Amino acid sequence: MRLRIWWKRSGKQSHDSLPFPARPDSRIAQVGDFPILTGPAWFYVEWWEALRKLHPDILAGHRDALRRLAELMTRRNIDFPLEHALFSLTRVGERPLPEAARHQLWKAFGVPVYELYVTGNGIILAGECEAHSGWHVNPKTARISKLAGEPHVVLNRLGEDGREFQAVGMGFTADVTVEPCDCGQSTPRVVNLPTSAGHSVMPQLAARTPSSGVLVPPRLLSSGASQC
Repeated sequence: MRLRIWWKRSGKQSHDSLPFPARPDSRIAQVGDFPILTGPAWFYVEWWEALRKLHPDILAGHRDALRRLAELMTRRNIDFPLEHALFSLTRVGERPLPEAARHQLWKAFGVPVYELYVTGNGIILAGECEAHSGWHVNPKTARISKLAGEPHVVLNRLGEDGREFQAVGMGFTADVTVEPCDCGQSTPRVVNLPTSAGHSVMPQLAARTPSSGVLVPPRLLSSGASQC
């Protein structure tokens, strides 16, 4: 049976390029039920043999697909060496990667795990750095802020033409800081992310966004996937 590998190249690198430690010469692949990122070769989890033969330096994919691959590797005692890192993709409307999942992936692949916050079509809105000190917001694609006096964090997506999408609640509580990170970056960061299974879900309250004063309905505070 011949396996088909879906591949697409993009001429635009500013919005969807992977951050550190992805270098231009890195062999990058993604795994999942469908491709999210534009550019890297894509494989189903069941195509693990072809994926393994590629010898990727970096593997990316939604957490569910990565965990399925990790379970398969553990169950069949498969050696799957990676050189640099693994990127776990968290889509808009989802909660941050749980620590249990991060530990499972680190144990299976033996490389650092970095989380990327992305749209459904692979635009990177924020990403974790090598210091693992929260999500650095991508200033070209997003603005993430915190409501005054509230624990909620709010996402404003930015289009390529500078257009600002409707503000939506991100579905969890966190903090936003502009303090310099240990990695050397000074971009705004989302910190104190809820990564434990027992972390309480944010209250379903309507609130005004700091940028526009628009009232955000409770349903948007719990899920903004349809808007992003």
